Amino acid sequence: MPQLKGYCIDIIRFLTSSSPLSVSTASATPYSPTLAQLDRSAIGTLAFPNDVTASFDVNLSAPLKWGFIPKFDFSVTAECENGSVKLSEYMMPQVFHSITVAKRGGKRRVEKDYRFPSNSGEREVPVRGEEWWSTFRHQLEAFVDRVNERPTRIWYEKEDSVAEIEWIQKVYEKVSFRLSFSTHNIIN
Repeated sequence: MPQLKGYCIDIIRFLTSSSPLSVSTASATPYSPTLAQLDRSAIGTLAFPNDVTASFDVNLSAPLKWGFIPKFDFSVTAECENGSVKLSEYMMPQVFHSITVAKRGGKRRVEKDYRFPSNSGEREVPVRGEEWWSTFRHQLEAFVDRVNERPTRIWYEKEDSVAEIEWIQKVYEKVSFRLSFSTHNIIN
C-alpha cells in the first residue's frame, strides 16, 4: 500500500519542509493471512530535525458509514506552540475541505479555499482551476504546463519522488515487510 503511506509521508514532508531523520516507530497489520505482504493498516512516527515528530495512521478497512458508504478522513493536524492547524480532506478537496486554525485557549476559525489566488508568487502564473477539480486534475494540469514549458504553481521534482519512495521503504523495513520495489531501481 505504498500509495496511502505515500500521501501521509508526502503531506508530513510538505508541512515540515524537510525529510525525516528516522522512522522512530512503525507497525502494520497484514491484509489477510494469505496476503501477509500487503498491509491493511499502518501506524508510525517519524523523527525530524529540531525535535519535531510526526505520526501517521493509515487504514484501508475503516468502518463504512450506514454499512455502505466509505468513511474518508484524509486530514492532518499540526500541533504547534501556540495552537493547532488542521487541514481536512486535503486529498479530496473537490468534495469538501477546510483549514481549521485554533489558538490555545482562544479563538478558532475555519477557512475554505478552493483556488489559488491570482498571481500569488514572484512569477506570473495564470489563474486556473475550478472548485470541483480533484487533486489529480491539478497534478495533470501542472504536468501539461511543464511539458509545454509554461510556468506552474506547483511542481514535484524527481528528487522529491525518490525521497518519498526511500522513506516509504524505510517504514516498510521497520515493520519487516519485503518490498516489491526499491529506490536502487530508479534511473536518475
